[in-house]
Amino acid sequence: METRPICIAKLGGSLLASPNLPERLRAWLDTEVASHPEVHYVLIAGGGRLVDAVREIDARTPLGDEAAHWIAIELLDATARIMGAMLPELPIVDDYTELLQRTANPGVTILRPWRFMREIEPKSLGQKLPASWAVTSDSIAARLAVVLGAEELVLIKSTPPPIEATKNFLGSNSVLPLPLVAPTLLPLPLVAPTLLPLPLGEGWGEGDSRGGPNPLPKGEGIHLIALSANGYVDHFLPLLADELPKLRLADL
Repeated sequence: METRPICIAKLGGSLLASPNLPERLRAWLDTEVASHPEVHYVLIAGGGRLVDAVREIDARTPLGDEAAHWIAIELLDATARIMGAMLPELPIVDDYTELLQRTANPGVTILRPWRFMREIEPKSLGQKLPASWAVTSDSIAARLAVVLGAEELVLIKSTPPPIEATKNFLGSNSVLPLPLVAPTLLPLPLVAPTLLPLPLGEGWGEGDSRGGPNPLPKGEGIHLIALSANGYVDHFLPLLADELPKLRLADL
């Protein structure tokens, strides 16, 4: 698929409650825009504690897959508004036509994704997203990247990826069960294209002071399906692997 100079950047919902987020997110965007002035950045916020509350309620009093799914997506509109309140200089849109117009030129836009998920995603080519807890804002951002023909998807996380855990998983497993995905897709073998090496943002690279206890060894990638198995990305994301643009993990 032909790509366009668009980057979909999904901000982990847990970051919304972290200290100094507006300053850190502005700094990240400033660096990105300075490095890639031709790109339009579309921001999506994860659900964080708001969606966690729905998940907890659903676990105790089942709401049904469809109801829980769409309640959670409505809350992504709310977290988009929270992010917009933190960064009031950025426009917030929910209309797909307006989004297309904006992404024709460089810039930054916050997307409220409910209308995209209701009106555009089900009618678009490619792997559709089911109503399931297997789908979170990770897969929604990925699906948006596919539909828009974006050249990059960035998942901004609050913690470094569990490198040792993913290595152990890859060393001891040949099959990853995905219990929340349609039974016809089970089990999912650990074969290409789901074995997708991922570059990390510089903050987690070898020798960087922010690399933490598990910096990524130089020249090595992390397999998407192993990240899913360890809960670092959602369970559905590996099923989109063969459609995804370049995928990058980043921190603030």
